Amino acid sequence: MSKSGGGSVAVENRSGAKMTVYCAGVDRKERSVPAGGRVFVEDLGVRASGGSPLFCGVVTSDSTASWNVTALGGRA
Repeated sequence: MSKSGGGSVAVENRSGAKMTVYCAGVDRKERSVPAGGRVFVEDLGVRASGGSPLFCGVVTSDSTASWNVTALGGRA
């Protein structure tokens, strides 16, 4: 994920399932994604380590859960 374009990356919970997005770089942080809501990755405040990438993922125990990861030109 690169911030060079000045855009945002959002994870949107498209189901009613309990869901958590996490990112790891210099440190690791996570945030719950409310049903029907979204979390912007940069709001977690995690920075990439040196030249290493920033890793992010979605965790849920509901096999029917659905989500979108969207790269946006900016926030609405």
